[in-house]
Amino acid sequence: MPGRPTASNGFVWDYFVIAHATPETAPALAAFCREQGLEASVVSDHNGVLRKVIVTPGYAEGARRSDEVQELERRLPEVGLRWKSSRRGNADFSGAYPE
Repeated sequence: MPGRPTASNGFVWDYFVIAHATPETAPALAAFCREQGLEASVVSDHNGVLRKVIVTPGYAEGARRSDEVQELERRLPEVGLRWKSSRRGNADFSGAYPE
């Protein structure tokens, strides 16, 4: 798949997309996530207007049921609710999805 990160060994890595945000909001969201202990990054979205906020570490295809990934999936809603309550208009991460 184009645009997906690959390791030097050629494996494709999946990660979680937590938001498609404006260029003004995305860095603040990623910084908030990092403050909460999540490894978050801002990358270009496919439409060129929004930015995609992703949470890593990435995981190999088929490894989504590992303990590490399950713990990450458990933490996303918790941090999302904190983000939502931090400022009016913020959304939680209920729409987070693996990519």
